[in-house]
Amino acid sequence: EDAVTYFMEQAVAVMGKLYRADILQDIRFPVGRKAEEYIVQLAALKKAKIIAFCNRNLYDYLVRNDSDSHDIKPKYRVIADFRKDNIDALESIFKSFVNYCINLGLYSRELVALDGTKLEASASKRKHYSRNKLIKMREIANSKIKEYLHEIEVSDRLENQKELDKELINIEIDNLKEKLKYYDELEKNMDEADVNEINLTDNDARTVKFGAHQGTDVGYNVQAVVDCKNKLITTFEVNNLSQDQGQLYTMSKKAKDIYKVKTLEVLADKGYFDSNDIHQCEREEIITYVSKPCYSNGIGDSRYFSEKFKYDNKTDTYICPEGNRLYLITRKKDSKIKEYNNSEVCNRCSNKSKCTKAKGNKRLHVSKDFVKKRN
Repeated sequence: EDAVTYFMEQAVAVMGKLYRADILQDIRFPVGRKAEEYIVQLAALKKAKIIAFCNRNLYDYLVRNDSDSHDIKPKYRVIADFRKDNIDALESIFKSFVNYCINLGLYSRELVALDGTKLEASASKRKHYSRNKLIKMREIANSKIKEYLHEIEVSDRLENQKELDKELINIEIDNLKEKLKYYDELEKNMDEADVNEINLTDNDARTVKFGAHQGTDVGYNVQAVVDCKNKLITTFEVNNLSQDQGQLYTMSKKAKDIYKVKTLEVLADKGYFDSNDIHQCEREEIITYVSKPCYSNGIGDSRYFSEKFKYDNKTDTYICPEGNRLYLITRKKDSKIKEYNNSEVCNRCSNKSKCTKAKGNKRLHVSKDFVKKRN
């Protein structure tokens, strides 16, 4: 009965259904009649002994340029769900295609370029929450509750004051308290997932920097390795990190494994500069060409940037651009930051104002990780 009702009220068209051949053998569409599908449907249902309903697509049909449905296009959600449900299959097809092109000689397998691009996620900013955003929203809600309570208190004390709609105000206060509970629940979900952000539309989307003058947005960082011969993509990876730093070794190693070569040359911009990644690439015989970023000292005089201070491994000291030595003053062995300094020399240096803004003297801070890489 439910299937018959569905057929006649929501699925009148004969398309999208399977019929036994003998049921439709003597049934024809009437010529010159409107709503002819109702007539065919009723005739078919009258002859059918069993009617079954399946709430799932079991077939696809080909749309040709000359067909009546040639202008039909799938909605965004259909495409998005197809990608989501077939991730492994799509990745497998891509890998197979790359291997096919490699066999055709379309890849040089010698030199590749690595770069990233930021893509905006199809996710609402209003439904994106960070811990800082929750703190601010709690402050706004609590402030509004205090305002309402203050209004009620003032109204009770002043007899001549225009009477407030306390019932309406209490409803507003209850709504704000519900919001506070909702914020607590969101923060609890963040704690359980061990994340600092959560998006209710797209769980994987995060706040990503889109450039120096473009600000931030909810999106992804797509890393791509491109071969130099025909500019074909070798491999890719999608993450939700704002920076490219730390991706050099991972992406280069993936490309090298796909090419199955002994050595590989990789080009990348200064955003990928990471001494740890470069060191790992060297061990895997991956030759990297990465521009080294300049680290400013706050003054702007490039002659006194941190990179101009040369390390002396024998004495564990740094030599400044003026030729003076900075000595290690950190005594804790497990300290994450090593500090080098020479107050006596710095204080009487004529170029101190070009080197540092500090009132005292120049202090060179070196991270523990950098010390390991340096050694």
